[in-house]
Amino acid sequence: MMKPENNLHCTKSFHYLFVIVALLIVQPTTAQWEAGGSFNYKSEAPKTGIELYAGKNLPFQWATIGLKMRGGIDLYISKNGESKVFTNENIHIDLVATLFYRYTSPYFGLSIGAGHYSVNDFNRFIFFPGILAGIKFPFSDSYQPYIEISTIKYLSNFEINLTKQEISSFQFTGKAGLLIRF
Repeated sequence: MMKPENNLHCTKSFHYLFVIVALLIVQPTTAQWEAGGSFNYKSEAPKTGIELYAGKNLPFQWATIGLKMRGGIDLYISKNGESKVFTNENIHIDLVATLFYRYTSPYFGLSIGAGHYSVNDFNRFIFFPGILAGIKFPFSDSYQPYIEISTIKYLSNFEINLTKQEISSFQFTGKAGLLIRF
């Protein structure tokens, strides 16, 4: 069990990481922005949710490969009686490499982030590393549907479990979504 002062230190470190990445992203370059959203289905409860993210191409772009930094939030939905409520949240930063082909654009990347099981308790974050892979279908320059799989490993167990189910710290997620480039 984490001591409160260790948890506070981890939370502050995570905030500093977000500030550093934000400063890297807002540097003036000719990079292109994108925003996206997806429907998520994961291996552990709660199983369904949504993801919203924003990203920017890094200045390291070649003819056949490009690098991007993106940050996102995943919200997962559980049933609470007859109503559905968001009960799980992951906040993450991804470094993604994309291969540019004519009809598809496969990509892969690394992810770091933090999550918690109850959106009512923002003081108990659990950090995680992850890997992801996906494929975009560039039917137009502005709108691109994509599918993605990712896996994350929470670095500790969930202390709060609202569904009374055992939750693995190693989780897979499948995503189907749409990104908009601008």
